[in-house]
Amino acid sequence: MKILIDAGAFDEEPLLKLKNDFSNIEFVFEKNPDRVIEEIEDADVLICFKTSDEALNNAKKLKWIQAASAGVDFWPVDKLNDKNIILTTARGMHKSHISEYALCMMIMAARNIQDYIVEKQNRKITPGIKKQDEISGKKLGILGLGSIGQELARRASFLGMQVYGVKRTAQQTEYVEKVFDSNDMDWIFKNCDYIVNLLPSTKDTLNMIDKKYFDMVKESCTMINIGRGTTVNEEDLYVALKNKQLKLYISDVFAEEPLSEASPLWDLDNIIITPHIAGPNANYSEKFYEVIKPNIEAFIKGEELTNKYDLNKGY
Repeated sequence: MKILIDAGAFDEEPLLKLKNDFSNIEFVFEKNPDRVIEEIEDADVLICFKTSDEALNNAKKLKWIQAASAGVDFWPVDKLNDKNIILTTARGMHKSHISEYALCMMIMAARNIQDYIVEKQNRKITPGIKKQDEISGKKLGILGLGSIGQELARRASFLGMQVYGVKRTAQQTEYVEKVFDSNDMDWIFKNCDYIVNLLPSTKDTLNMIDKKYFDMVKESCTMINIGRGTTVNEEDLYVALKNKQLKLYISDVFAEEPLSEASPLWDLDNIIITPHIAGPNANYSEKFYEVIKPNIEAFIKGEELTNKYDLNKGY
């Protein structure tokens, strides 16, 4: 068996342990994109962040691709399905550091740190510029209770937050006081002090968060999007922010990335923009190794793989 690792975007060292873990498997680490296209011809497995049509067209034996990302909405999933190539994601490995991003932003918003950053840039100190608040006792709504959402719920509840959530199927989830399905999200938007969007990009979630929901939120609400930018209608978002319908919007993702310099969102003072940094991590390869190893073991044994992509669900 040959496993090709497109190592261009990886810290290679942690993944080299796989050679000792599976001594009977040929592992090929390749950073050159042209060589990846050549090596994939007789590979059984591909491990990568993304692949190309050219590489897939040259794959003669490929049975399984292990993606290094949780989201694969940019992948040629229809083509993989036609070629009977299994696709698995890295869902779950991001739950610690992405939930920390959300908590960091909620605490920052509660303490109005964004205003003090502006004060510092203007070499100015205004005592009592904004009241200092806390997240303890506040209502948190989580849109998407996957592995990241569940971890955020756990951590937020320990910090004293009342957690509510939205899931494809409204089933009770640990650390969440009540779970709603995607057709019954109104309560979240009407009542929560913080709303964290973790929704994946699918045909059902496209522009799901629109004027209807922005018109429901409290003026004191802070929203954070670390799911996918395509889940939010950005024209409606701009109007809502311009009209001060919510306190603050923090987004790490947008419909098109990087966000265009021409976007009017840049001109607003109640939005914080970060360049898709919630997912990357200094220990990414070490965490990814923990995903890869058990899946290779399962593949060898002919067992079900973890995080298998479902074409019908879109994740």
